[in-house]
Amino acid sequence: MPVSAHFNQDCDNFVAIAGQTNLVVLTIDKEGKVKSELQVNLMLEAYGDQLNIVGVNWVPGSQTSLAVATHTFIRIYDLAKDNFSPRFNVSTFQGRILDFAFCKPVSEDDGETQILVATSNKQIYTQSLLIYDKPD
Repeated sequence: MPVSAHFNQDCDNFVAIAGQTNLVVLTIDKEGKVKSELQVNLMLEAYGDQLNIVGVNWVPGSQTSLAVATHTFIRIYDLAKDNFSPRFNVSTFQGRILDFAFCKPVSEDDGETQILVATSNKQIYTQSLLIYDKPD
């Protein structure tokens, strides 16, 4: 059962539809019809009823990078390459993940995209992510 929908700010014909334990990315045409459907293999069933999706965000500056959070970890997928193995895995040392957001650099010279992770023990963790390959 769908719980939330997240449109991609960098590619408006992609929408991620999240349930409690599953995630599907739809490609929508100009008439609003579904052209394709991609199931993201989160493998949450291995954890039983203990893990649910708590957040989904498209990564700024990337048309195909999608982050999915549970209370335990965040997985970032590059859907252009793979819908099974995440490109990044983020977890915290203490506390449960409550929410997360991305900080996009103003320009490519300003650095890499940052992920900010808020936890139940009132900590905010940050991590730099090289989301796209920069030209030499």
